[in-house]
Amino acid sequence: MAGNDLPRAIRSLPTGLSTLKRQVRGQLPLMDLRRKPVPLVPEKVAREQQHHAALDKLTDDLYFINPFSLFCNIASSDLMDKIHTGMAEYHDEPSELWHSHAWASSIRATSGAFAHYQSGMPIFPSDFVTFICGEAPCHCSQGAENQKLHTGRVYGVGRDFRSGQTGHIVIEIELVLLKSDITVQLDPPVLDYEGLLSWNFYYFVSECQIISYIPDVQLDYNFGDDRSGKGKVFAF
Repeated sequence: MAGNDLPRAIRSLPTGLSTLKRQVRGQLPLMDLRRKPVPLVPEKVAREQQHHAALDKLTDDLYFINPFSLFCNIASSDLMDKIHTGMAEYHDEPSELWHSHAWASSIRATSGAFAHYQSGMPIFPSDFVTFICGEAPCHCSQGAENQKLHTGRVYGVGRDFRSGQTGHIVIEIELVLLKSDITVQLDPPVLDYEGLLSWNFYYFVSECQIISYIPDVQLDYNFGDDRSGKGKVFAF
């Protein structure tokens, strides 16, 4: 086969074997392969295999990779330059997994990076909080005597790279409508200690706009919301 007939991926490989090995190890260093003899269950072994394994007392070798070695090798390889770590990112035209709500709403994917309350405690998705929206005029921005804070649930946390933004940490909050916010009559009515999760009002706020964490909030999933998974909030 002529050189020009080879696939492009093969033609791009280095001509020296030592160079090829070095580049392969740079992408992902060789990992420790471990072996452990394990006993077999006679009832689940074929008769032919039982006959050949009789002298070995029905044992076989189990091969596996040491997870510690696997993670250390990935962390020290060139792959780390291509792996996104840390918070989700908000973009005008999202194209990657870490641009999605799946990443912004998970604490498993943040690599230990969190937004924080003023007390220093981390802000987790689904926390219920009081906050200032920052939009004027609004009752949340009035003087302390007449100020009325918003209530909401943390919908996601990430860094803001939308138009004009430079990657600062933002908290996406789903507004909770309290009794005083609802202008229509509901059946059953919303009580003083209850609220409704809004499907239409979301705010992006900074850490300093989060005023406090609301503990011991319960969700009523039997309220009859028209979209499953949501419910009436109570026990404020």
